[in-house]
Amino acid sequence: MGKTLTELLKKIDSRQIAQNVFLQKYGLTSLAMKLIALLTMIVDHTACVLLHRDSLYILFRGIGRLSFPIFCFVLTESFTYTRSKYKLFCRLLFFAVVSEIPFDIALYNRLFYWHSQNVIWQFVIAVAVMWCCEVLKNSNNEVVNETPGQQYKACDDKYNKSKKEIKSIVTGWCERALYALKKQFGQQESEIIVICIGVMCSIFGHVSYSYLGVVLIIMFYYFREHLLLQMLANAFVNIGLAGGLQSLGTISVLPMMMYNGKSGRLKLKWMFYLIYPLHLMALWAIYVIYHYSL
Repeated sequence: MGKTLTELLKKIDSRQIAQNVFLQKYGLTSLAMKLIALLTMIVDHTACVLLHRDSLYILFRGIGRLSFPIFCFVLTESFTYTRSKYKLFCRLLFFAVVSEIPFDIALYNRLFYWHSQNVIWQFVIAVAVMWCCEVLKNSNNEVVNETPGQQYKACDDKYNKSKKEIKSIVTGWCERALYALKKQFGQQESEIIVICIGVMCSIFGHVSYSYLGVVLIIMFYYFREHLLLQMLANAFVNIGLAGGLQSLGTISVLPMMMYNGKSGRLKLKWMFYLIYPLHLMALWAIYVIYHYSL
């Protein structure tokens, strides 16, 4: 019995459980995970915009606590398997900017509210941090040991060779800056520095969920081959760091365990980006119509 349990835990931890015939047929795809996160987010925002602070409000906010951890988990998977991390970053950045005014109007009834930024900024920061950590891991010693003059020439050569607008020169210089950081401090120390910068950006940028999002996403990223560690990280952030009602976010481990690693048949990538600002504006419109009709 003990040996069987140990083998099962090893399969779960190494994601071999996702290859189970039942999960391959009936498990949750990435699309299904996104839909769960999307629906629970809408329930949460409905409570924030339309409901008074009563028992129904608490129920809706409790359901909404599942949304953020699931989005963090799916973002880590998307980052790992995307063909273009640059495009992923740019899409998130664009919709973070586009969603800011709808977010401020719907939740704070102001055109601009500088003390809280929408949650997509959290994902922008996290993707930037994961991207930088990946560059640090993949950089070789020959590049790291280049002189500043050689680095400058390499950046120019990379830009002139590809001629892909501003993308090449921006990513080229960012990579060289990371190589220089790795040369100065070493790989692990450089990754810690990058993560700390991301955490500070979340805190001082007044992003929703503060530093919790970056911490959770980074832990999901580093533990992506170990589902049990991801589940423990989820519990640590939701219960240990956040606490309160956010502790219910730990329930998100259930869909995480049902995840089968497939993307799903339907390609609704742009829908998930568009629906964030659109549903906020729709909720605000309902709020205005209701109050002006009284």
